[in-house]
Amino acid sequence: MRIVLSDLGRVLRMACVGGFGVRQFRCVPAKELLLGTLRTSLRHCSSGGATVLRAPIPTERFQYCQDTVACDVQRLHASIRDEVTSNLCSLSEFSQYYFDGNGKMLRPTIVFLMARACNQHSMRKSVLLDKQYTVGQVSEMIHTASLVHDDVIDNAECRRGKTAINKKWGERKTILVGDYILARCTLKLARTRHPELVELLSRILEDLVHGEFMQLGNREENTDRFAHYIEKSFR
Repeated sequence: MRIVLSDLGRVLRMACVGGFGVRQFRCVPAKELLLGTLRTSLRHCSSGGATVLRAPIPTERFQYCQDTVACDVQRLHASIRDEVTSNLCSLSEFSQYYFDGNGKMLRPTIVFLMARACNQHSMRKSVLLDKQYTVGQVSEMIHTASLVHDDVIDNAECRRGKTAINKKWGERKTILVGDYILARCTLKLARTRHPELVELLSRILEDLVHGEFMQLGNREENTDRFAHYIEKSFR
């Protein structure tokens, strides 16, 4: 299970502003509860020239985190499938293809843990608010939409143990499916009426496209790849 360093930071930042504010993230108890858990359950490693974090599975601490938000995560794919349902049956089928419960769900797990940690500190209750749940949904929808587009770019043969969407229905429809998922998650986020969160999502999407475009032009040797990764992720 790999977590790109910049991706982890962006998801944590999304969690911070998603309905409970940046100030609460700065409080020591809430921040340490989640980040301390991540420090003990994740270790640095190097893969393909980019520094990543790898979670050893199983670990007691990481299992505790999974158990804490198990119910939240369990209903996530069904709720996302509802979100991408269209009056065009084929578009619904294509858009729901990767939301089958087989993903690792790492991003929403981190969001939900962060939300519950902050709520425990500020409200004395480890609950999940509706807007916080929306951030978890959106984080998974953005990630999956990027996978859909990646499958076209990489001419992928399979994804998550089944035929890749581009091989099943063709590249043109696959590109539109990725666009549609992004459109639906953007609409869902706009309905939170949270300007800071909407702005952050726009920046994340912009960074995502910039990073992918830079990666397409990357012809560097392995020794230079990490520097290129830092530039595209933290520019």
